[in-house]
Amino acid sequence: TGFMLLDNKNRYPAWSLHGIRHRFRSLTELSFCPVLFEVDHRGFNRLLFDAGAGLYRQACYPSHPDIRVPHWSRGNGWALWATCEVLDALPRSDRNYKRILAIYRAHIEGVLRYQDAEGYWRNLLDREDSARESSGAAIFTYCLARGVNRGWLPRRQVEEPLRRAWQALTTFVSGEDDFNGVKGGTNFSTDPADYERIPFIRSDTHGLLPFLFAALEMELSSLPLEPQPQTGSDHRKDQ
Repeated sequence: TGFMLLDNKNRYPAWSLHGIRHRFRSLTELSFCPVLFEVDHRGFNRLLFDAGAGLYRQACYPSHPDIRVPHWSRGNGWALWATCEVLDALPRSDRNYKRILAIYRAHIEGVLRYQDAEGYWRNLLDREDSARESSGAAIFTYCLARGVNRGWLPRRQVEEPLRRAWQALTTFVSGEDDFNGVKGGTNFSTDPADYERIPFIRSDTHGLLPFLFAALEMELSSLPLEPQPQTGSDHRKDQ
């Protein structure tokens, strides 16, 4: 479910994606409680998953469902990574396993819907005017490759978008070996412009570490790892 917070204008209580990966992992590692886990995961999806888009909103206001928070890239990455952690921790015989696998696949389908033709994702996933961003993309690439390697996804269906994702991701590595394109810490807001005002930070660990995880899973997938030439891509204009 994330945490109960107030938004940046302190108007209403809200549920947020922040910390969700560690929350779900703790439920599977520390004396796993099926009842608590089921309530937690059901509530999380009911409140934050936008089935029409196939994406999670960064936060929501349960008492004001008409107020919409955008589909932030890195927040969706955290949610997808959390689901991967749960799938890895749950025995396949567990009664929740198939339902969690369905959640993972539905989210993957939504994420791929907003990948552009060159393999990139936007900071706000469903807005073409949003900047290309690398930390969410790194997590998506990692979770896609992990799904192929674990047998959660049909390799033939996701191999091409996964290859494009990896090639796009390598263009964020500079000649000085910095990993670029990572937006800094982002509080939630109902105004998309607030997300675009967040500066990019070179080699910020929000993106660098998922990039390294993605590289490891890509190597295990046996897909080709050739970097994409850095000519012709416009994401650097956003930074």
